[in-house]
Amino acid sequence: MTNVERRFEDALAAFSLSGNRWEGVKGLTYWGAALGMSADDVIAAAHGVGVHSRDADIRRSMVSAAEKVAANAARFSNRTWCASYHNEAPRRSPKPKVAGRVRELIEAGQDVETEDALRAMSPVDIGADDNPMSSKAVCEIQLARLFAPADMVRIRRSKDDNTRSRPGANLKTLGDWLSGDIHPAAFGEIVRVNPLTGKEGLTRDGRASFDAQSCIAAYRHVVMEFDLMPWEQQIRFWAGFIRRSPMSERLICLVDSGGKSIHGVLRVDAPTEGKWMEYKAELLSLYAADPDSNYRIDGQAMMPLTGCRLAGATRNDTGRTQKLLWACASPREGHGSSLGLSKSRAREGVGPRKTLSFRRQKFLSAEKIK
Repeated sequence: MTNVERRFEDALAAFSLSGNRWEGVKGLTYWGAALGMSADDVIAAAHGVGVHSRDADIRRSMVSAAEKVAANAARFSNRTWCASYHNEAPRRSPKPKVAGRVRELIEAGQDVETEDALRAMSPVDIGADDNPMSSKAVCEIQLARLFAPADMVRIRRSKDDNTRSRPGANLKTLGDWLSGDIHPAAFGEIVRVNPLTGKEGLTRDGRASFDAQSCIAAYRHVVMEFDLMPWEQQIRFWAGFIRRSPMSERLICLVDSGGKSIHGVLRVDAPTEGKWMEYKAELLSLYAADPDSNYRIDGQAMMPLTGCRLAGATRNDTGRTQKLLWACASPREGHGSSLGLSKSRAREGVGPRKTLSFRRQKFLSAEKIK
């Protein structure tokens, strides 16, 4: 691998970790242009690490990046330090290959073919198709595992609901939701997985809102879902995930979105937004590495304000009921500690990322899961 190729890889990793902010576009496009890549090539690489929202910015930046690369090549063509960028760099140990991890977990859950079979794996009784629990009961099981009674919880009526958040209306404490006249499952379809402060903050464009990123009280959870994977494969993946992945220690619940996808909520307990983005990047490196998009989690949907489908609610667009398919044993707790994902990531068979501190890397020596 040449130094230019390595610099492009580093820029791509930084782009994903930064939450695909504009600052990362320039470095990514410069080193892409230095490699002779087209705008479409760079966009495809960005999609591969779960960034889908900067396509137009990448196309615009590639024009100036190509001009800068040409200008620098002409200016420094006789400088050995510049020419060395294109020489072979010292070899490093090969990166662990994780592209097949999703397929391995599907294979591990091959015998689990139905929703009821997946429910049977739950440590908590959540009913069955022929003996269902009430919408209220499954909704309360899910919410009790995500929030404490005093947490401020935002519920949206539907995916297209753009109503502003209002304390006392669509933003209440969990205790108020569960004791109110209208039960959450009857109110709306989607719940923000991270609690809010209940105080007004500013959006990134400076607007006042109770539902802005600055209003997040705790970076507690992340949502994983496969938008393109066939339904039966999703059931098998989550069954294999529960059986074989050490990250199942952090699984809080699985919710059927109404027949399209299964939402898995993992507890990460990130102390800051930056750490949350690191955890997201670790999950993408494991479950968004497959060359086939059918076997990649949806990285674009993994944001701190992402919502999860609310079990027991009925979708307005299809009329289908959203079902709880699995729930962890203890309310508001995953099965693991709050050390982050690195230890579990190591046991998945993935080596240390250079963006991690030494303190976190020391957890990466655990034995690969069999």
